[in-house]
Amino acid sequence: MATPVSAKTALDPELAQIKQELEQATMQLRRFVEACGDERWARKLSAKGWSPAECVIHLNKTSETALPLLRKAINEARSQNRLSDGSYRLDFVGRQILRFTEPPYRLRAPSPASYIPDGVEPPAAVLGKFEELQHELICLVEAANGLALCQIKISWPVYVRIRYNMFASLKIIPAHQRRHLWQAEQAAKMQH
Repeated sequence: MATPVSAKTALDPELAQIKQELEQATMQLRRFVEACGDERWARKLSAKGWSPAECVIHLNKTSETALPLLRKAINEARSQNRLSDGSYRLDFVGRQILRFTEPPYRLRAPSPASYIPDGVEPPAAVLGKFEELQHELICLVEAANGLALCQIKISWPVYVRIRYNMFASLKIIPAHQRRHLWQAEQAAKMQH
């Protein structure tokens, strides 16, 4: 398990921003679940669309895939003493993916089968899982502090040909969450 940043080492401002974005996504989902209601939570507007529940379950599946991948990269970087020598930056591929990911989305992309929800779960269970995964992601962001995140390339299992730096990976996660939380809110609004 990744170790959080020590009290003596301040979290890099760019990583602190990612941590804040993850915390904001958690608060946004809590408010949404509280206001949504069970019926709207589970209802799809169309056969191709996702219900609000499925949007969040998709985020949970994505985090479950990301966590071991990011954890492994952090542990390898620590063992190789790959420390940062300055500010973090997005690489070209990461910058394009981040731009594409932010809501409202301009282009729809099909989700890989492993990320597609296979059912609807109660709001409290999905929220609880989301909060647990967010806590783990925040711990990883803290554990990445001081590492050469721009030199560490990540290859995601479902998109093996696409590689981008770890800093971009960490930036894309909360953007992806904003995208699908926005999608969930839009689906719930259309049910009124």
